[in-house]
Amino acid sequence: MMHPTKTAQEIGIVYALHSDALISPYPAMVRLGSSVSRKSKEGVVIGANQCIDAEDAIKAYTYGGAYTTFEENKKGLIKQGMFADLTVLDKDPTKVNPDSIKNIKVNTTTVGGKIVYQR
Repeated sequence: MMHPTKTAQEIGIVYALHSDALISPYPAMVRLGSSVSRKSKEGVVIGANQCIDAEDAIKAYTYGGAYTTFEENKKGLIKQGMFADLTVLDKDPTKVNPDSIKNIKVNTTTVGGKIVYQR
């Protein structure tokens, strides 16, 4: 089974989602959406029993990514004392249809508290 995210979550494994080319050459919102819907780019459901909700997918991208690089005490959460790297989206992924997550646009990205991208 490819990407058994729900199973990992159920047994307490901290896992990371990513969109690192060439391993997973899709934009982050496409990967985030496919983790929730478990649909391929062709619309085929793969491993429906491994769906996770959008909040858990976001956590896997943020905290999970920090955890896997041993940086969970510096980044991955919005909290005082953590790095101020974050992205502001035009829609809330937890409030839209999972099939629509891939269409969410990034409005602003900050790194180190400075805006590095603005739509």
